[in-house]
Amino acid sequence: MMSMTRKISHLIVGALATLGSWTHAATCPPNLGTAATPTTDFTIHVNGTVSHLQTGLVWRQCNEGQSGASCATGTPTTMTWPDALAAARNSTFAGHSDWRLPNKQELESIVEDTCYGAAANETVFPALSQGWTWTSTTAPETPTLAWVVNFTAGATYTYPKADGTVSVRLVRAGQDYDRLAVDTTPPDTTVTLDSPTSSPSPQTTATISFSGSDNVAVTTYECALDGSAYSSCTSPQQLTALAIGSHTFQVRAKDAAGNVDPTPASVTWTVLDGIPPDTHITTSLSDGPANSATIEFTGTDNVGVTAFECSLDAAPFTTCQSPMMLSGLLVGSHNFAVRAKDALANVDPTPASATWRVTHACALFDIDGAGGPTDAVDGVIIARYLLGVRGDSLTEGLSPLGPRNTGALVTTYLENTANLTLDVFARATAGPTATADSLVLTRWMQGVADTALLNGIAIPIGAQNATATAIRTALSNRCAP
Repeated sequence: MMSMTRKISHLIVGALATLGSWTHAATCPPNLGTAATPTTDFTIHVNGTVSHLQTGLVWRQCNEGQSGASCATGTPTTMTWPDALAAARNSTFAGHSDWRLPNKQELESIVEDTCYGAAANETVFPALSQGWTWTSTTAPETPTLAWVVNFTAGATYTYPKADGTVSVRLVRAGQDYDRLAVDTTPPDTTVTLDSPTSSPSPQTTATISFSGSDNVAVTTYECALDGSAYSSCTSPQQLTALAIGSHTFQVRAKDAAGNVDPTPASVTWTVLDGIPPDTHITTSLSDGPANSATIEFTGTDNVGVTAFECSLDAAPFTTCQSPMMLSGLLVGSHNFAVRAKDALANVDPTPASATWRVTHACALFDIDGAGGPTDAVDGVIIARYLLGVRGDSLTEGLSPLGPRNTGALVTTYLENTANLTLDVFARATAGPTATADSLVLTRWMQGVADTALLNGIAIPIGAQNATATAIRTALSNRCAP
């Protein structure tokens, strides 16, 4: 091989030369010593290959793009480093499939150090591309560069793998001089879901971008949607007409050496149908003394209802199922609400609801005998009676009525039933008042709680039951069995 001084000189000459292919006659000054690549060191085969006896390497006699006797047909093809590697892997020249790009030391082994203009043995390698030729060796300090050899001056230099295009000469067999030529490092891939910006989303399109990094260079990408086969793709990917449900997009980078990212990048999101379910309560609820209730409900949805959530008296919604069994209900008004959910997390925005009232079960104030006092019938009868209404006008327009459905019957009950008193304030000889006693009794039948029983009511003069507690106690005592 050439001396270090001549190597540097040749490097400068090569750096100034245009990166291309041209032909010069070899000039071999006699004072430069014995030839480094004498013809006797080679065996030229009829199949277009040459064996180098010193190294055991088998060369293709012509550059890529050339063929025929003396390589006279065609011109040298120039290509990028990744394309050169691929061309070597895919070549089946002379019936062999193990062709490769020579590493730096291998390509330097056929440089003729004693000549310039054409720094090679032109008998062995005729019509040589005398510009730059790729090696498979990566520059250690800059992985995006690879070594090239100039067969005009015999110089070596580094050149960008992805952008530069120079000549290619293939080799097989022989010694492996340079382990740096073998790239076994896979690339890495990253992916971003650009749109939709949140999940789940009713959007049926998606925009996905991705990128890769590699010790040499990423050359291609392969993508797969929802477990389909990987296929070549570019960033960004625009996905349309996505079905309702979950989707997973995967992408993996490939480099020039054929290495594939073993852990593809992926992103998962959900497409909502955007149509909420509808909910219906199928049970009819009515006021009454019962402190329990059984409520049935159902829901409809375009993709199917999967769950229900219920709320009693404005409590937080919790998971429930139909029929819903309620017990221990207090006297007073109650509201039950239920909303359906579907498989894609859509929730009915307008829950179905039902309102009813639990009344007192005190039979003493069941004036019409229908079973349990109600403000809508019994309360109205009491109010009318205290206002002085008599006869059938006491029951006129009220429905439904129990067995005591005439003015005479309810009057007899009101005036002759033991322990029944309408004087809730206990004014004794003063007696009840329509404006106070009837209103308090009606509220009590409705289940009005605590001090609200007396809101807005002036306590009558002489009242012994002057508080809500006293009134509730008195009424409860009268209703006790």
